Amino acid sequence: MYVPGYLNAMLVSSLLMDRQPKFKVEYPRNEVIVMIDAWNEEAFIESTLRYIKNQDYNGHVKVIVIDNNSTDMIQCSQCRPSSCHNRACLDA
Repeated sequence: MYVPGYLNAMLVSSLLMDRQPKFKVEYPRNEVIVMIDAWNEEAFIESTLRYIKNQDYNGHVKVIVIDNNSTDMIQCSQCRPSSCHNRACLDA
């Protein structure tokens, strides 16, 4: 039947006709708190913190890394100031 073609046409038409509302605040500066629950994340925590640091958000970003009883070598010492600003490490 013609159902896949109909569904594709509906998808394309909805994408073309959809108008997203404008942002109320174009450049927000509210403080954002990012909490990362790190359990055995030794291989990925540094890249995660780097991605957060490289965001183009103009407001203050606070990163909290929570070590959830990891068995690998992740420790609060890996949350270096070079990787993230204003960090706090907590043991859960």
